[in-house]
Parts: sequence; C-alpha cells; structure tokens
Amino acid sequence: MRDYYKQIKSTECFRSKNGRDSVVYLVRWQYVANEQELDISKTLEFETELDTENTESFTEYSELTQEQVIDWIESTLTDQQKNEYKSKLDKKMDSVVFGKFVDNWI
Repeated sequence: MRDYYKQIKSTECFRSKNGRDSVVYLVRWQYVANEQELDISKTLEFETELDTENTESFTEYSELTQEQVIDWIESTLTDQQKNEYKSKLDKKMDSVVFGKFVDNWI
C-alpha cells in the first residue's frame, strides 16, 4: 500500500513583525510517498513562502504543530499542483517498484 504525507524540514522566521515575535515566513518541506511493504520511500522537496501580513490569528512559535504548518502549506497549493506533485512521486516510486524507466520524471 502506498502512503503519502508531508513532512516539515525547517522554518525561517522574522524575529519580529506586526508586534509579534518569531513570525514564520518560509517553510521547507517534503512530500513523501512510502511503500510500506517494500520499505521504499521517495520524496520531493519544496519551499513555501507564507503570507505574514495578517497576524491576527497568530500562534506562538513554541505552540505550533506540524499539522498546523502543513495546513498553511496546503492552503497555498492549487488542486493542479497537488495532482502534479502526487503524479511526480508516483513516477519516482514506479521507477523503483516496477523497474520502469520513466523519462522526464523530474
């Protein structure tokens, strides 16, 4: 069974913005496909810039969860991007799992 998930690798913050401390403006993350039975994973890596102008619903950095940051990332992606990224991961996985040569998979 193939699972897909996003994983936060790192964040960058403004020290202070709009009267708030440690405002996240950049997230480095991976989109991962995993074949559990075969113990094979493939990843795509991304950087997402976040809108930091509106800090009304601000969460203190020490209270942020990976799920919350992933929700922020998700909100910046179009359906087309989501489908494209999943397709790229599938091609990478299929080239290993099924031994297929896939041209232009990057």
